[in-house]
This record gives sequence, C-alpha cells and structure tokens, in this order.
Amino acid sequence: MLNIAIELHDKTNCFRVPTVGDRSVAVLDLCMAPGAFLRRALKSMPGSLATAVTLPIAQGGHEILLSASLLERIQVHELDLNFLAADMGLIDQEIPDDHPDKAKFLPLLLNEGCVFDLTICDGSVQRPHRQIIADYRQDLEPSRLLLMQLVLAMEHLEPGGTIVFRPHQIDQWETVKPLHQFSNFGKVMAHKPTSSYQVKSSFYVVVTEVDSTHAEALKSVALWKSTWRAATLICELEATAHSAEIDLDSERVLNEFGARLIELGEQVWRVQAEVLGNANWLKKEAAK
Repeated sequence: MLNIAIELHDKTNCFRVPTVGDRSVAVLDLCMAPGAFLRRALKSMPGSLATAVTLPIAQGGHEILLSASLLERIQVHELDLNFLAADMGLIDQEIPDDHPDKAKFLPLLLNEGCVFDLTICDGSVQRPHRQIIADYRQDLEPSRLLLMQLVLAMEHLEPGGTIVFRPHQIDQWETVKPLHQFSNFGKVMAHKPTSSYQVKSSFYVVVTEVDSTHAEALKSVALWKSTWRAATLICELEATAHSAEIDLDSERVLNEFGARLIELGEQVWRVQAEVLGNANWLKKEAAK
C-alpha cells in the first residue's frame, strides 16, 4: 500500500494541499489501517494533523502500522463507519425497532466545526468483515461504504480542499455518476497504480479545488445521503428502486461528460490491458 501511496502522490500531488492561514493542515482518513496513505500525507505536510476512522481488528479490520511519532498527530476512532447514522442525518426514531442493527448505530462523530483540507476515502469491504455483518448489508455494503465516505468527505471539506477515493470500473454507471458530479465542482483526475491492483478494476480518483459549497455539491450530497438511508433502512429491491427513481439522466451525463470520461479512462484501461495481455493464466485460457 505504501508503494501505491507514493506512486499516487508522485502522479497527482494529492497528499500535499495548500496551507490555510496560520492553522495546521487537517486531514481526514475514513478507513485508515494499515495507514500507508495517511503516512504519506503527514510526511508530505510537516505539522499537519489528522482524524482517522478504522475498523476494529475484531471486526475484520487491519492492524495500524504507523510509528509512534505519527500516531501522536492522529486522533483515531475505531468503529464501523457504516454505523455513523447520526452523521448521515438518521435519528434513532427513524430506525425501526425490528432493524437488525438498531442498537449498533452510533451518535454524531464529526460536528459542524470539524473541517478538513484533505480527505482520504480508501475504504473497501473486507472479507472477514463481510462474514460477520447482517444479511441486509451483504449486497449493498460496498455502495453504502462509498456513499458514507463521500458524504462525510464533502460535508466536512474546507472549500478548495482535496478528496481521494477508490471506485471500481470507470465505465460502470455507478462510477460514472460520482465522476460526473465531482466534475461540476472540482478538478477530477484518475490514476490506476502500476505497482499493485493492475488486474483488478479498482483505480483512484483525486478531486482537487473542490467547491464544497457549490449548489451541485450540495445536491450531490443530498442524493448520496438519501441513497445510503434507503439502503440502510429498507430491503435491497426497494433501495435499488429508490436509487433509480432519483437517478441522473444517463443521456445528459454522457453528452456533458462522455469525452472527459474517455480521457480519464485512458490510463486506467491502458494499465489494466497491458497486465492482462501479459497474464499467463489468460494466455492459457486463450490457447484452449
């Protein structure tokens, strides 16, 4: 992961953001452990401070692999990010008594005064964690986790700040939507690491100069919140229908963003194609 962090920073300069006045640069890492990305960010910005959320090891999370000197600059919260209901505007009275996780939802973690210059959203659903979560979370958990990260990132981002997140399949509609949305209020870059994840469909998105107060930004956050709430409170079929009901117009998105999407995808597709072209297992399949 450290190699990925170094490469991503070398290509995009994502872990160095402008200082704001006299205060220290503030970083939010929403799925920290083992901590390579946050390590790179803190080392790139001496004096910066961080708030981090990480899944407890007992629930399938990773061990934190950071030095004591770096940990002194980080306030760490060990919890399941998708239980931050209050941060998503979901109050206890709205959660049905028979909800399988009603007792697990958490109070507010980040108040309105918590503002960050850089937010890292590198979380993914780990296999050990998937084995212990409730059935209703199984299919929609990756989407819920990404939405949770994007909402927290946007609602607590200093205007002009930077967001880093990791989606999958750049030509998939569920990925195209946030790319298009972010392009309306920030500068979007995409990069697929050559040091790892080459075969997998995942890649990194870096959005700089984010205008978190822009009307389109507020609209996007409201959409992400409502979709997360639907997936959290109701069954998968209803959540899918809810998402479709408030979905973006695909034809309009492609007309406005199609050319830019191809530009963003060129490096991502090239790296994956080169690795797949040299993969022995694929050559063996083709020879059959």
